[in-house]
Amino acid sequence: MNWQILLTLHRADGAVVAEYPVDGAGAALHIAAEDGAYYQFTDLATGIGPENLTTAHTGNDLLIHFDGDGQPDLVIDNYFTRGQGALVGVQENGGLASYPVTRAPEHALASEIIGERGGARMTGGGFGGCIVALV
Repeated sequence: MNWQILLTLHRADGAVVAEYPVDGAGAALHIAAEDGAYYQFTDLATGIGPENLTTAHTGNDLLIHFDGDGQPDLVIDNYFTRGQGALVGVQENGGLASYPVTRAPEHALASEIIGERGGARMTGGGFGGCIVALV
């Protein structure tokens, strides 16, 4: 792959817990979710958050894709049972923006979610995405 992403885990006070390079070569990188942490993604070529970050939900794990090839590049194990920290990236203006997190199974259609849960609300997501919040 010709992209390199740095994942930095921060505590709520901003202190760095760990850093992980992700380059898409080979199998997905697996990391354990950290209670109380947030996950900052930086494209090393640009110094800002990657534009094509997408997520999927499998069991308790969060799958993260950077290149849209259908295979996850990063798996945060037990993300949905250990704090569900924010996914963020630095914007060009230096501020942080949140990435949307998929909360429904990847294969579920919006009409199925609405039918099962009784409704949905669209909210803005960082980097041009949007989040469907079930109501």
